Amino acid sequence: QAVRDSWRAFWSSRIIVWVAGMAAVLAFGWSEHHAARLDPLYLTLPFDDDFSNLLVAPAARFDSAWYLAIAQHGYDATGRPAFFPLLPGLIRLMGDSAGAQVVAGIALSSVCGVVGLYLLHRLVTLDFDLRHARAVVWLAAWFPGALALSAVYSEALFLVLSIGSIYAARLGRWPAAGVLGG
Repeated sequence: QAVRDSWRAFWSSRIIVWVAGMAAVLAFGWSEHHAARLDPLYLTLPFDDDFSNLLVAPAARFDSAWYLAIAQHGYDATGRPAFFPLLPGLIRLMGDSAGAQVVAGIALSSVCGVVGLYLLHRLVTLDFDLRHARAVVWLAAWFPGALALSAVYSEALFLVLSIGSIYAARLGRWPAAGVLGG
């Protein structure tokens, strides 16, 4: 039940986010001025064709460029230390097998988003029934801020680690709770 509820809530919301994001790019175009300023290395546009770049566009915006730059080039003195290293490190590890680091980031965030919703469902069922757990998962997946759950941002990773830590603590699995919380 928890797997099905989490899967449906996540992917139904992602379809809407993706279609709207691609429609916005098609309607308003690529802003070359802002792209050069926010992503001077063009890491959010990794492909040679416009269609492939359009497919990743909804998930590769703004801070995604920072995470991708850290994954490819490491930290330097230009403000990158403001970003925690776990997400860029995981993107770097997955990047070669995924074909492009932006694809690895999208895949990582999407997996973390689904797993985070699953753990949220399991956490809610500790105190409430399945109907309440399903409602919480759907609200979390459709909350406007959930836009970041499939983007190359750290929010999905933070969700899975924080909910995982709380869930492990509720089950009395203190070593797991500590590792996930750390």
